[in-house]
Amino acid sequence: MTDAPATDIGRRRLRESVLAISWAAGAASGLARFGWRLGPTADAAWLWVLAAAVSIAALGLLLRLLQAPTGRAAASFTLLAALASGFTLAQVSPSSWVAGHVRSARLDIVLPLLLAVLGLGEMVALVVERVRERIRRGEGSPVTPTQIFLLSFLVVILLGASSLMLPRSQSPGAEVVGWVDCVFTSTSAVCVTGLATFDVGSRLSFGGQGVLLVLIQIGGLGIMTYAAFFSLLLGRGMAASQQTLMREMVTSRFAAGLRKAVLAIVGLTLALEAGGAALLYAAGVDSSGQGQLAGGGRVWASAFHAVSAFCNAGFALWPANLMTFDRRPLVLGTIAGLVVLGGLGFTVLIDLGSWMARRRVGDLPPRFARLALHTRIVVLTSAVLLLVGAAGFLACEWNGTLAGYGWGHRVSNALFHSAISRTAGFNAIDMGRVGEPGLLLTIGLMFIGASPGSTGGGIKTTTLVVLIAAIRALAVNREAVHVLGRSLAARVVKTALVLFALGTTAVFVGTLSLSVLEPEIPALKLAFEAVSALGTVGLSTGITAGLCPASKLVLCVLMFVGRVGPVTLLFSMAGAAQAARYEYAEEDVLVG
Repeated sequence: MTDAPATDIGRRRLRESVLAISWAAGAASGLARFGWRLGPTADAAWLWVLAAAVSIAALGLLLRLLQAPTGRAAASFTLLAALASGFTLAQVSPSSWVAGHVRSARLDIVLPLLLAVLGLGEMVALVVERVRERIRRGEGSPVTPTQIFLLSFLVVILLGASSLMLPRSQSPGAEVVGWVDCVFTSTSAVCVTGLATFDVGSRLSFGGQGVLLVLIQIGGLGIMTYAAFFSLLLGRGMAASQQTLMREMVTSRFAAGLRKAVLAIVGLTLALEAGGAALLYAAGVDSSGQGQLAGGGRVWASAFHAVSAFCNAGFALWPANLMTFDRRPLVLGTIAGLVVLGGLGFTVLIDLGSWMARRRVGDLPPRFARLALHTRIVVLTSAVLLLVGAAGFLACEWNGTLAGYGWGHRVSNALFHSAISRTAGFNAIDMGRVGEPGLLLTIGLMFIGASPGSTGGGIKTTTLVVLIAAIRALAVNREAVHVLGRSLAARVVKTALVLFALGTTAVFVGTLSLSVLEPEIPALKLAFEAVSALGTVGLSTGITAGLCPASKLVLCVLMFVGRVGPVTLLFSMAGAAQAARYEYAEEDVLVG
């Protein structure tokens, strides 16, 4: 008699092996065809490998569908089977109308990227599932969910750097981009920072820019979000480790519906990026007057900058960034709007959407009678910082970088700079000409950053509010910390204090390290660069490209720490929490 659990395990391993082979074959095909310049025969052979990979992937999804029939698994299999059939038919009959549609849809480019992303998400899902099985068997876990989160970012950074180093990722005839700059650019993209040591629009080919865009998109949402999304899309459940990490991105109001939250996050991201790209296209964002784009055009420029803006990356395809759009309010407004929305956080966007939808239909039960405290703090703080930052920059640069504009353009550029300074690295004015007061104001905004659960960095807006509330409570000699009619848990206040302390320490150590390595550059500019990296902002006074390799690696570390979060990094080093078996006697210490 066959043991049913053993049979199920064997089937699952067979299915996962089939899928792994398809992901690997598809990625290898894309790597070979777009990494190197091949002859016609070799190119055709790799296209057949790609067709086989897609067919094998469809077979793996069919096996999964037969074992666990779900609507999502059926839809995924149908889509992949259709793509496999069409692509294979196009290879068999190159002159058919199907082949023409395949070529026009550029499936030879889309399918390798799709298989590579699916494979990466599947790989992470398998890792967290194996960890869950070890814990269930009582063997313990070799890594914690937080460590998996950190390792996933490191793996994507290394894969991205390797992809950017490929010959076809770089423009023909342009100066070869070295490994340090590739690692720096990949780190900047995955950490959605935007600092760059070279002009990505002219030095990277169309394929290289595509790699950069994929890294930005993965970095904006996080590889664990993609792993959870593809687990659900392909009919798998969410592993416990994935659920643990996803709960950190949402408030308790949405923690019970993590599956819906994951799907909403990915769907909302794609919808907002598509809407932003349409607005930029309508505004006429193209390569005219911006220098020569390696493979772009109006559609590509609109899509690239929409994704870069919503993910708070700040990468632009032009050497002057957005400075030639300084008198185009529609372009600046669209970019700033995407940046602000991305910086609010997915929890806030979902909460606002639910609240407005229920108000529209007149259905507001007590649980949703008001917005969550987190949402109210984020929205109010973001609005105040936007206005205060714009007013401060107007005061600092009225007769400086803003002197050549009319009143309206001064205000629009000040608002744009205020919105961008906290999260993204776009600039419509020359940051190298900004005076010291303007730089100090920008450093403060960059250090605060965006909001929790967003695509931005910094110590976060909620941390600022909690610190101010704690100071106020201490000033009035009150034990509890109150914000907007609610008391905050002691754990929240402690986390905010630790985050502020770690952020300040990272800025000091980073600036000190850069000062030792770059003694000829003013300390203020180095501090600006360090805060920009730690806050994953990406603004620069123009010194990034001239830094030595060691300084670039220092900025890479700061960008990584800023993206994953200092507290998360601290938790990963601490390991699993253990209950204390005793407590020491309490005694007062003089402070202040």
